[in-house]
Order: sequence, then C-alpha cells, then structure tokens
Amino acid sequence: MYRTLLTMFLFAPAISLTSIASASVIDFETDPTTAPSTDDYVLSSPYSFAGGSVQFYFDTNANLTYDAGIDSDPIIEQIGADGADAFTNNTLALSDTANVPFGPQLGNFFLRQVSPGPAPPPFIVDYNTGANITALSGEIWDIDGVSQATELWKVDVLDGANNLLASQFSPLAMGLLVQRSAGGRRQAADHVSRNEDQQHRPRVQ
Repeated sequence: MYRTLLTMFLFAPAISLTSIASASVIDFETDPTTAPSTDDYVLSSPYSFAGGSVQFYFDTNANLTYDAGIDSDPIIEQIGADGADAFTNNTLALSDTANVPFGPQLGNFFLRQVSPGPAPPPFIVDYNTGANITALSGEIWDIDGVSQATELWKVDVLDGANNLLASQFSPLAMGLLVQRSAGGRRQAADHVSRNEDQQHRPRVQ
C-alpha cells in the first residue's frame, strides 16, 4: 500500500488530481462504478484497477487512514460555472474553465474539496496494491498568487508503513505567474500547473 499526501501551505486553491494506475488512467470522467460521472458526485468509494484500488480523501483527523464519516470525501466537479465552483479563471472571467489550449487536459470532470476556499486537510491518494509503484505524477489547477495568497503544495510519498519516501513542492504562485524552480513554461497561476516538475499525477507503472 502506498500513499501520496498533498499538504497545502498558506491558502488552498481549488484542486484537481488525475491518477494513472497500472497503465489505466483515472481521469474522473467515470465514477468508481464505471458509470459516466455527474456534477457534484461525492467520491466515497475507491477506484479499481488491475491488481488493486486507489482511494481519494481529505484526511480530517490526520491519521493517514480513511475513516468514513470523519474524513472528507472529495467532490467530482464538472467543468463550467454552476454556482458550486472549484476555481475562477481570471483571464476568461469564467469558473471551472481552463485556458486554451488546456481544456482537453482538464477534461470534463476533476476533483475539488467540499467547500473551496479555505485550506483543506491533507489530501490523500491511497493505493491498495501489491504492485511496485515506480512513478507518481499529477496536476494541481488554480494555484493563486498575491491577489489571493502565495500558494504552494507539498507532495509527500509514503510507503505502506507511512514512512516518507520522497517529497516535492509544487511551483510557488507569486503575483500573476507560477514561479518555477527548474525551467519550463510559466502559466498564469489561476489556471494550470503542468508538465514534468509542474505535474503531480499519481501513477503506478
């Protein structure tokens, strides 16, 4: 069993996370029953993949274990403004909408916390598998800059005994741009964090 722990420093952005497990993409376009996703779906069950499963949750009591009724389940959010939105794209003045050409990358659905805005508890991606996990990556959307706060995520990878295996920080949002520590493109902070050092998409290979 492996866990990915995402901890927000300062204020929390609306987030989304895509997981790849055993070469099967979990993109939230379907729910764990394999039915097409619907807006504001409460994700309380794990997704299954060949050789295991993966559970997503906000660890309210910080015990690194999913406790139904105590921990907060993420919400599958549909793109576009609907009154219960995850993030605002200041460039387009639209909610839950990616900049061109990143719409296909975001897809039609992504994950958000129950009440976007305040910093959430640590977000856990909990793998239950006997397979060796050799790589993890993912995407965090809407890292706000100075107008909202200077935001930063820390990603910890833990083993089955909750020993820390690795840590990585997301790009730091400062002003209107996400500042990157190691090259790459710079995108408006409210819109997308992507590619290599910008990605934190859980993956099992």
